[in-house]
Amino acid sequence: MHDLIKPIFQTLSLNKDKMADCLLIRHSVRFPINDKEKAFDAGLTPDGEKLAQEFGKYIRYYRPLGLLVTSPVGRCIDTALRISEGANSYRNILPDYRLSHSFVAEPLIQLKNYQPGRPIPEKIWRVLQSFLAVKSKGLTIAVTHDTVLVSLVAYLIGVAVGPGEWPDYLEGIAFWKGKNRLEIGWRGKQFVFPTQKKSPFSG
Repeated sequence: MHDLIKPIFQTLSLNKDKMADCLLIRHSVRFPINDKEKAFDAGLTPDGEKLAQEFGKYIRYYRPLGLLVTSPVGRCIDTALRISEGANSYRNILPDYRLSHSFVAEPLIQLKNYQPGRPIPEKIWRVLQSFLAVKSKGLTIAVTHDTVLVSLVAYLIGVAVGPGEWPDYLEGIAFWKGKNRLEIGWRGKQFVFPTQKKSPFSG
């Protein structure tokens, strides 16, 4: 198993009693971005495509694929496609703007002034809805960007990601739906996020 995909499988192993309902992961390895005006044009490298396929090959032994949702950016869509190929479980891929960098740009900027315990921005809730408020018989995989992962980790579990600590390719968050709560796995630790009784995020 490639070193880049080991961390997410270590996170999945945190819960010994239940398989995860969803993974939110960063896209696979892309070409360098040398022009910020063309940031969304940077696609996956050949190694990035192979790595996403390897991810899919291993994830199918954890749990069959369910829904695949992604940021509308090409490298995220291609990551989901390669994961599906690797898992030998071809699925429709659903692009969702809520998983894009642009959608979380405002709450990401607001993080510097956010205090734990204050209301979570509406856009963060809407990001969660994009992949958690859906019915899926298998493992839902949502493919996004590092900025989205950093925003969710900070707002949901109060973990600040500093310079040099940003998510690597195919790194991500695991979600287990429980009764009136979400269990969240991130970098070898498990957290509990309470939800309302009738929340679509609860199991």
